[in-house]
Formats: sequence, C-alpha cells, structure tokens
Amino acid sequence: MGKELEQRQRLLEMVQKKHPEYHPIVSLADEANDEDNPVELRVGCHKTILRYIEPELKSVDISGELKNDSVLRIILDDGSGEQEGVMIDGEFEEDPALDNVTPLKKLPG
Repeated sequence: MGKELEQRQRLLEMVQKKHPEYHPIVSLADEANDEDNPVELRVGCHKTILRYIEPELKSVDISGELKNDSVLRIILDDGSGEQEGVMIDGEFEEDPALDNVTPLKKLPG
C-alpha cells in the first residue's frame, strides 16, 4: 500500500472512530438524494461522486478527408433498432427501410 493511500486510510479511520457510520462518498450520496436540498447542491454532490465512480470520458478528434470512392456509414437509431444509409461519392443513398432520413448536405470548403 502506498504512503498516500495509507495516510488517507488513517484519516478515514480517525473520523470513523468518532463517527462509526461515516464515509465521505456515502454522505455525499445522502445529500445528493435529499430532495429538501437545493438542486445546485444535489448536482454538485453528484458531480463530486461521479469522479470517484466513473472514468472521465475524453473527446476524440478525428480528422482526414473522404476520397470519392469512400463510403461513410451512417447509423440511425430511432429506438426500434439499428438502421443505416451510406454516403457514396458525396451522395447520400438511403436504405429503403428508412423513410424519414434527411440527406446529408455537403459543407462548403
């Protein structure tokens, strides 16, 4: 066990000696779920807890250019299952199963 982790554990043990049922994340969760608390406080508690429970997602930057023979697969999900269309040579071709698809427009530049 690393030195920093040991220090954290000792501090928690000191607090729990006086307050046996205490754990900071559990206490924050209690505050986050107390409907008498202002929504700003509740959201702040959730955000704090989130950092300890879920990994922070990072954005992914994708760059490049499509060549005329490239195929861009578009996935559409209306809740009834996966549906798709394709972009071929700059033209969007719908899958016949798609009735409500708005074709992609070419961006200037």
